[in-house]
Amino acid sequence: MNLRLQKLISQAGVASRRAAEKLIAEGRVTVNGETVTEMGTKADPARDDIRVDGRRIKATERLRYILLYKPAGYVTTRSDPQHRRTVIDLLRGVREYCQAYHGAPNRQEIIDELVNTKTTPTRVLLEKYPWPARSPNGKINVASMLDINKWYVKSKMSAQEFPADRVIDGSFIDRAVAKLGPFELQNKDSKLPGCR
Repeated sequence: MNLRLQKLISQAGVASRRAAEKLIAEGRVTVNGETVTEMGTKADPARDDIRVDGRRIKATERLRYILLYKPAGYVTTRSDPQHRRTVIDLLRGVREYCQAYHGAPNRQEIIDELVNTKTTPTRVLLEKYPWPARSPNGKINVASMLDINKWYVKSKMSAQEFPADRVIDGSFIDRAVAKLGPFELQNKDSKLPGCR
């Protein structure tokens, strides 16, 4: 199937569509050995040899959709040249929360952040009562996600139930954990069970 080059380059994970357009305009993209500089050029990833800076790009075998609550002010990328908050920072935030959960020195700072962003209605709840535990490695509760999938089908918001590997793709979490390194608890004396 013929698709626009910028879409193919984006789907292969080389660059965003806009960045792919720039690569094409700079003459860094070839199709079957011919340099392409015209926007809107189409190619078939199954038949054509598409290269960016001499490196062949592969067609994506299967699209993956990731369900993620992304708060305002975050961008969906692993790194950002404009230094905006990214989805990787969300996992970093969970780890900071887990450190505070166990009584690390950042506890008051996290309480202030949770109250200021209205994540928690009152400071008293965080100072007096136990916090809900989180996974510092972003692991997803598969059974819970499958229950949600069943509820969507039952509520006629989805046509079918999907197997776990279609509903949950933890590869982005694995990449985030690899980038951040293993979670190490600061307060080694903490006896709290969660956030480990």
